[in-house]
Amino acid sequence: KKGMKTRTGSPPLHVHVTESTPVHVHVKRNQKSKSAGKTQAAAKGGPGGLRSTALVKTRVPWIPPGKTSLRDASSKWEGPTNRLDIAPLSEPSSLAGMLRPEDLSADEEDVLHGRIHLYERKIDNLVELCKREHLLERQSEQLSASQRVIREQEEELAEAAKELEVSEKENSRLRLSMEKIQEETDYTRLEKEALLQEKDALLKKLVEAEMDGVAASKQVAAMRETVGRIQSETQMSGSEASLLARQKELLLQKLETFEGTNRTLRSLLREHHMRETETVRLSEQKESLLRRLTDLEAENTDNAKTTGELSKVLESTRAHLQGQLRSKEAENNRLAIQIRNLDRVANQHRGEMAHVAEQLRELKQRADADKEALKKATRAQKQRAERSEDAVGQLGTQLLEKETQLADAVSAAESWNSRHSQLLKEKNHMEMEITVLNRSDRDT
Repeated sequence: KKGMKTRTGSPPLHVHVTESTPVHVHVKRNQKSKSAGKTQAAAKGGPGGLRSTALVKTRVPWIPPGKTSLRDASSKWEGPTNRLDIAPLSEPSSLAGMLRPEDLSADEEDVLHGRIHLYERKIDNLVELCKREHLLERQSEQLSASQRVIREQEEELAEAAKELEVSEKENSRLRLSMEKIQEETDYTRLEKEALLQEKDALLKKLVEAEMDGVAASKQVAAMRETVGRIQSETQMSGSEASLLARQKELLLQKLETFEGTNRTLRSLLREHHMRETETVRLSEQKESLLRRLTDLEAENTDNAKTTGELSKVLESTRAHLQGQLRSKEAENNRLAIQIRNLDRVANQHRGEMAHVAEQLRELKQRADADKEALKKATRAQKQRAERSEDAVGQLGTQLLEKETQLADAVSAAESWNSRHSQLLKEKNHMEMEITVLNRSDRDT
């Protein structure tokens, strides 16, 4: 590292350099003494005065002394107005094995910085690629969740389809039941007609039973009269006996006929009661089946409507998710191609980095060799500096002498300037006198 500060005043100048770095010092004096400044200002004020300058430009190459006895001690050069201090670093040998940017040339440093920026951009691209991979993973998870939702909705649709199929089967069964009920209704109508016919026959039988009962009651009354008359008469003739026997036979016949009619009537009444009971049961069953059929038809209508809406929603969801799936697959393919390209570029960059590392090792070896050469040159320069210390002292003495001579020359120039001004004034005065004399001569 080399730092240099230049001031116009008298404070000292400090320079810190490494031991192996050659230094050239150019000392420039921009300030004069106060007397020289005043004289120069007076000279500038006079007409036609001389312009003197006290600028002394000295170009003296300077090499650090580097004394062998005090290697780490600072070197110092001191003049009348300036001072130069050089303090070498305490441990230069520890920095000898390190490769620093200062050891590289400007072109090599630019190339190295360009490659570093290129690698930084490539690293940023790799980081962006990692972010895209994470985004792709999240999108894949979302896609898997969407597929699971689709499968669940398909299962629900399958269950709804099964329920619809069961409902359709139930409807078919109910339709068959209704057809049977209608057939039974037709059959019941026929049965009603038969019942009406049986009712007519039953009424006829009832009328016959009543007539038989009336005849039997008449026969019983006649029998009673006959028996009463027989009881009143002690003797019974043959005709009366035959009449009694005849009435008895007629009574027995009427009673048998009445019993047969009564049995037939009871059986008909029993069958009629059973048919009426069966008709009531069938009517109740028919009403319950009709209510159940109505409820099932309403439920089937609702199920069909719900199934249609669910099918539409599932179709739209499936189309949307299939579109997303196709876009995600295209994005995945594009990202996979980018990943392969970036892997190939990363492999190329690794090869380039290995090449750059090899170049850096070569540059380090070259810098080490240059440092060794600089150390040798520095030792030679130190030896030369030791030999040139006396010359520096002599130059300082000569510089002081030159400054003294310069001050004398400036003083002489100022005196000559003042004398020249006085002569100019006298000349002007004489010219005025000559002019006056010439004018007076012309007047005379």
